[in-house]
Amino acid sequence: LVETKADGQMTTPNVQRKRKAALNWCERINNLPASGRQEKQWCYVLLGERIFYDWREKQGRFAALLEFARVRADAGQAEQGTFDL
Repeated sequence: LVETKADGQMTTPNVQRKRKAALNWCERINNLPASGRQEKQWCYVLLGERIFYDWREKQGRFAALLEFARVRADAGQAEQGTFDL
């Protein structure tokens, strides 16, 4: 599940509510039997424009970008905002 946002919207209350709801949804789906979720593990990615453009400029792989930007329930926003390629 991928959501893109302008950098200025990343920390707004509405986006943070949606972030929490998406994490909860993924957790509930992932608790289903594997056959009930097409044998897939669901994750939520909240992708800001700066990170996307920086990644593209450095010719990073898209799959690596998605893994980097994947929201983790135990990580704060600040922990997900820097990277090295």
